[in-house]
Amino acid sequence: MNKLVSPKGYTLLRRLGIGGFGEVWEAETIGQPPIAVKFPTTTEPRALERFHREVRLQSALDHPNIVEVLDFDLEQEPPWVAMPLAQHNLQDQIENSTDSTEQLLQWFKESLAGIEYAHANHVIHRDLKPTNILLFAGRTADSPLVARVADFGLSRRFTRHPETFQTLTGEAYGTRWFTAPEQWSGFREAQSTADIYSLGRILQYFVEFRPSIKAEVPAISHCITVATRDDPDARYQSVTEFQSEIDLLTRPSAILMQGPVAQAKSAMREILASPEESTPLANLLHIFVRNTDDFRLLQSIFSRTPYEVIDRLLADHSGPFRLVISAYVDSLEQPLPVDAVVRGSNLLDHCLDVSRDQATRARCLIGLIRIAAIYELQELTDAALHRLYFETDAATLIELAVLLKSDVKLREWISRVPDRRLLPDLMLGEGRS
Repeated sequence: MNKLVSPKGYTLLRRLGIGGFGEVWEAETIGQPPIAVKFPTTTEPRALERFHREVRLQSALDHPNIVEVLDFDLEQEPPWVAMPLAQHNLQDQIENSTDSTEQLLQWFKESLAGIEYAHANHVIHRDLKPTNILLFAGRTADSPLVARVADFGLSRRFTRHPETFQTLTGEAYGTRWFTAPEQWSGFREAQSTADIYSLGRILQYFVEFRPSIKAEVPAISHCITVATRDDPDARYQSVTEFQSEIDLLTRPSAILMQGPVAQAKSAMREILASPEESTPLANLLHIFVRNTDDFRLLQSIFSRTPYEVIDRLLADHSGPFRLVISAYVDSLEQPLPVDAVVRGSNLLDHCLDVSRDQATRARCLIGLIRIAAIYELQELTDAALHRLYFETDAATLIELAVLLKSDVKLREWISRVPDRRLLPDLMLGEGRS
């Protein structure tokens, strides 16, 4: 690359760092505080296209938790972009400071707010890590530092505009430990849930260097687990959902001292009082997900959840809700009163009416079969057979066949049902008999 030329009106002072796609210099201009100026590291055409894309995307984002673009020139050789000069980055603070857990979580929440705004404006970052979260001085001398998301070099829009797909098929970029697994197999197809994975890894980085955080906020491990699941559909499905979970866990509230059933009842009351609000719904879901082994919660609260709430969970949170359905279906193996069994059958039947998610549908079908096999009541048998005879979605049936392979009792029940010829070919995974 040719020798750098100071942008007009600026004087380059010292190089602050260099990465795979860009190098950053401290610069000054008359009458203004020092700034950071970034240049591409190479003039290779695709690298320049990527740099241009980064500048255009970042300059269009206007949020207090995203580093602002002060000035740029994409026609100069090499092109450049000027931004405020940060005092620190999040990695330095995690590793070298004595900041409180409260302060670290505040910076994390600010990072979430920046990415939530980016996603709302159809921009995925795809390279989130602690060094790309910069910390800037507050409005006053005694104000705490403020976190802002930086380095949109690997970002893209959600749309299919040609400029947003600069990577070749099979290419993968990012920092391995912080990057979602799907980015390494299909970088171009990574969705917003890839950023959620990276945010979860940043939270895990907090805990790695500050084990005391786990003692102060024990449930933070749950947040990390959900955010960093390999299956994108099983993670938080939005930054808003992730944010509400963090808020719930860190909020000094009497509800957190209560058991899961009391927490769920409180969240349900909030939902019914404010049906248009999204946060109470997310809180209820998180309580269910955190406590999938709580039999009493599943039977006393989840099985009685109003169908209008179930419909919203299916529509807005299909991935995490699938985990709750699986836990509920497993709970049906325990002896239950007849009214609880009928309630469960009706709930699963309703989910089949509403859900289009094949994995959820397969688990609901397993639940209906389990109920029919255990309780041997004609009404329950009829409900299960009706769904089995008329299920036509191939993906659902394949998923169901896989689940049935591991449950001998349910396969035995199917082998005894009348009119086996009406069952779909995939039902037993081995054709008709």
